[in-house]
Amino acid sequence: MKTFAVIVLISSILIVSPVASSSVVYVNVNRPGSFPGNGSSWGLAYHGIQQGINKAAAGDDVWVARGTYAERITLKLGVALYGGFAGNESDRDLRDWKANETVLDAQNNGYIVTVPTGAAADTRIDGFTLQNGWTIQCWYSSPTISHNVLKAIVFSAIVCYSSSPTISDNVFTGSTGGVISCQDSSAAVITGNLITSNKGSAVGCIDSSPLISNNRIIGNTANVASGIWCARSSPTISGNVFARNRGAAVLCEQGSSPAIVCNTITTHRMTEYAFPGVGVLMNNSSPTICNNIIAFCDFALLYAETGSAPVIRSNCDYGNRDAQPYPAPGFDVSADPQFVDPANDDYHLAPGSPCINKGWNDAPGLPALDMDGEGRIASGLVDIGADELWPTMVEIEVIPSKINLRSNGLVGVIVYSTESIDATSLDPTALRLAGAAVAARGNGSLHCDTTDVDADGDLDLVLKFRANELALDGNATSITLTGVDPTGWPIEGTCNVVTARG
Repeated sequence: MKTFAVIVLISSILIVSPVASSSVVYVNVNRPGSFPGNGSSWGLAYHGIQQGINKAAAGDDVWVARGTYAERITLKLGVALYGGFAGNESDRDLRDWKANETVLDAQNNGYIVTVPTGAAADTRIDGFTLQNGWTIQCWYSSPTISHNVLKAIVFSAIVCYSSSPTISDNVFTGSTGGVISCQDSSAAVITGNLITSNKGSAVGCIDSSPLISNNRIIGNTANVASGIWCARSSPTISGNVFARNRGAAVLCEQGSSPAIVCNTITTHRMTEYAFPGVGVLMNNSSPTICNNIIAFCDFALLYAETGSAPVIRSNCDYGNRDAQPYPAPGFDVSADPQFVDPANDDYHLAPGSPCINKGWNDAPGLPALDMDGEGRIASGLVDIGADELWPTMVEIEVIPSKINLRSNGLVGVIVYSTESIDATSLDPTALRLAGAAVAARGNGSLHCDTTDVDADGDLDLVLKFRANELALDGNATSITLTGVDPTGWPIEGTCNVVTARG
């Protein structure tokens, strides 16, 4: 009995242990040899992707080496499918999915990828080029679809029915029937994608409320809405760039109430069916339209029918031909937004843009990050549009760190040269410490010198300011230096101080 008990115990351990740990199944269509592999290593990799998926268990990864795979696949619950491997990696972080193109080609024979019902975020497809087929279809499932290129797709590239997938950091191009469709209470998270050169709406929403954030929707065409189409839906549309598209950037109809916040919408032009390029088209809907740039389009807003009651606040309207009036207070900036290089699709704000610090911080659906993944509200008020202009941060030191604000004495500031900035290149006349200019000497020259304070081989900038000119109160615990670099880009540095009056 004792021997039997020991054997049972050991057997239990041997059976349970593999289930508790995840493993990797390997696939390489170009593996030498015609013998069947078992997927246990690159040398024994399967030749087909579906073979690898079938072998994997929930919690496993399937790693697929570069090459073209002429097959259609069905994902498995809890299995993560990764492409983009050279075929010799020992760590997933070593893959380069852009350099090692891994093509899944359906050869126009139907759906490229089928997602099983009930899939959650741990069911994943990541790092593939999907082409020449129908769509990724999600029925009552919420997989992760990331880092893929979807091209030459018939109909919509991804269709969601009562599903909430995460669709992030993909490239969509060449679709002929729209790109992403959300229907029947789908709440997809659609973020960080490039959607370009497609026909139809980039995202269509029917009875759904997805989050559509920080995407670049550029150079698409449609009969009416080449951007976002909403019917009986309330999506959050934030931080996106809509540029060089034909038709409306956002179409709201049938009682939709989307939050359209912090987007940049520009150069929307007339469709081949003579429908104008519109920032937002409303038909019996009540969108919230805040902190957006709508510039150089045919029209900023259009009301197709009566019954729309939008909330409009803190937007920029410039260079548009508007046919119908809208509440003037909702467009607080009517000047050129000053994009950095729109001819090359660079829609960052240039220093000096009138859209900087002009937005509404409490706008519903205000995104936490801008189009570059940087935080919003860089200084006081959020910037209008998809970009938040952040200054170059400089390292400063204030001497002495205890400041008597009633004194006419001098406060020294060291601006250190670093890898990001040469402090000696800064124009002292453009620098301000808590609002105060650099103090002048008796001969009229500024208190400005250069020396290698930290003995690192680089010259630093040493400035002096009058204490009683600093715009601080007696309870201030930090002080900020502001200015611009030689290109006109803002700079900012902050350090701790102790202040007193008297």
